[in-house]
Parts: sequence; structure tokens; C-alpha cells
Amino acid sequence: MILSIAEQIKNLRNDRRLTQSELAKMLKVSRSAVNAWEQGTNNPTLSYTAELAEIFNVSIDYLIGGSENKVDIAGLSKDEQEAVRRVISCFKSKK
Repeated sequence: MILSIAEQIKNLRNDRRLTQSELAKMLKVSRSAVNAWEQGTNNPTLSYTAELAEIFNVSIDYLIGGSENKVDIAGLSKDEQEAVRRVISCFKSKK
């Protein structure tokens, strides 16, 4: 089942055992902004969506609910993470 971005943010935050306040501090936004994203009353901007994907080590596609496949790339360097994202993107474009 594909989840909405609101559900994804909340689930991923809880998986990381972060509070809304802690996530907000990482993103330099208010706790109420994170709460609004999780409640679905507001959506993060594209730049915040990209930052969230990086924090949670998932693809933007997964975060916004476009994919059921979560790829955990936390242990990789930034260059390796980008390489994995490019490979996944290539495979998706072949469908």
C-alpha cells in the first residue's frame, strides 16, 4: 500500500525515534510546520521534501508516495547514495 507524504513523514520520523520538535530543528522550521505536514493540512516545499528524503535516507519518490520501495542507504557516502539513486532512476525509466 502506498502512503501519502503526510503518513510517510510521520512513519519515518517515528522509525527514527525523532520528535516533531527534533525534526523541525534539523530542518530549521517550526514544530507546527512539521505537525501540519504530518496532518496533511500543508505540504513541505520541494526543498524541504528533498531535505526530508536525505534525513530519512529514502528517495523523494518513496517519500511522496510514488513508490512502495524503501531503499536504506544510510551507511553509504553522499556520492554512493547519489549513485544508488541514479541506478534506481535508470531502472524505473526502463519500465
